[in-house]
Amino acid sequence: MAETVLWRIWRGAVARRRWPWLAAPLLALLAAVGLSGGPEPDRSAEQVFMSRAEVRQHGAVTVRAAVLTDDESQRYFGAPLADHGIQAIWLSVDNASESLLEFLPIVTDPEYFSEAEVEQLLGAWWRGGTHASIKAAVAQAPMPALIPRKQAAAGFVFTHREGGLKLFSVGFETGSEELLFRFAIPISGTAYAIQKVDFGNIYPPGSIEDVDLATLRQKLAQLPCCTTNKSDTANGDPLNIVVVGRGLDALFSFIGRGWKLDEPFDLHSIYRTTRAFLFRSEYLNAPVSPLHVFGRQQDVALQKARNTVSLRNHLRCGWHHSRSMSSRFGLAKSAATLASSLLRKSGTLRHIGLVLQSTRIASTCFRT
Repeated sequence: MAETVLWRIWRGAVARRRWPWLAAPLLALLAAVGLSGGPEPDRSAEQVFMSRAEVRQHGAVTVRAAVLTDDESQRYFGAPLADHGIQAIWLSVDNASESLLEFLPIVTDPEYFSEAEVEQLLGAWWRGGTHASIKAAVAQAPMPALIPRKQAAAGFVFTHREGGLKLFSVGFETGSEELLFRFAIPISGTAYAIQKVDFGNIYPPGSIEDVDLATLRQKLAQLPCCTTNKSDTANGDPLNIVVVGRGLDALFSFIGRGWKLDEPFDLHSIYRTTRAFLFRSEYLNAPVSPLHVFGRQQDVALQKARNTVSLRNHLRCGWHHSRSMSSRFGLAKSAATLASSLLRKSGTLRHIGLVLQSTRIASTCFRT
C-alpha cells in the first residue's frame, strides 16, 4: 500500500513537473521500499472500454475500436502509459470473409510503439513479480498480425497520446485489396478547435447546392484568390488546394500522413506556445491564427510541426456550400510558417511557400 501511495505522489508531483524539488527525497523513498509492490494489471478494466467501442463494417469484415483513457490504460496494464506519451487503442476484428487479413498497424499510427518499446518503458520502475506481470500484459496485448478467414481476433495498438478527438484508420491487406476503417472518437483531454465548430449550421438548411464536375470548375474559377483579415480589408494567404470528401473523411488522409489538428486559442495554448517558443521545443497541436474566407475564419486547421514551434506547415480549410458527386468540398490554403518573433500582432513572421494549384480536383490530396 505504501508503495502505491508513493508512486501516485511521484506521478502527480514529479513526473508531471509540478514540484521538481521533491524528486530526490521521493526517489530515495521509492528505492527504500524496493518498487516491488506497484499496482498489478487488472484485466477486468476491459469491460468498460469494450462496452463503448464503435463499430465499422466493410463487406464481411467488422471492426470494433475503443480508445482507452489514461486511467483505464494504467488499470489494465498496471503502469502509466500516459506518462510516456502512449495511448492504447483496443481493436476487435471479425473476419467473416474468405480472405486472410494482414493487419497494418502503421496505418493507425505511422510511428506506433512496439510491445518491446512499451515493455521497456513501463517496466523500468519495477522489478520482481510486478515487472513480470506488466511484461506479460504488454506481451499479450498487440493485435495479431494475421486474422485467418472465418475467424476473429482482438488486441491493442500502442499509439501516440492525443486529447479531445482521436482520428485514426484501421487497415488490412487481403492480397488483392486494402481495407480501411475510419474512426473519429471523442476522448478526454484538451479539446481541438474543430470540436468547437458547428458544421451542421455553417450554412442555412437548403442552401447546399449539388453541382456536377463542370459546374464545380466554373465555381472554382469565380472564387477569390486569397483569404482575408477579419474586416476583409487586406488579403492573406492564397487559396491553392481544393479538397473533395464526405465530412471528416476529408481529413483522414492528412491525419494519416502526420498532420495534426490545432488547439483553440486559450490561456492553456498561449502558455504552451510561449513556452515552446522560448525553449525552442515542439508543440504539435499549437493553435493556428485565423484567416477568413466565405465571410468567416477557417473551419478546420491542420499543421505538421518540425522540431520547434517556430517551424510549422499550416493548412486551413473553409467548407464551401456546394457538393460535387455527393461530396462537400473545401478551399484550403497551405503555407510554411517560420516564426522569428513574438512581437508581431499575429505572433509570427511568415514566409510563404506557394503550392501549385491542382488540376485533379478529387484525387490529388487523398483517395475517396
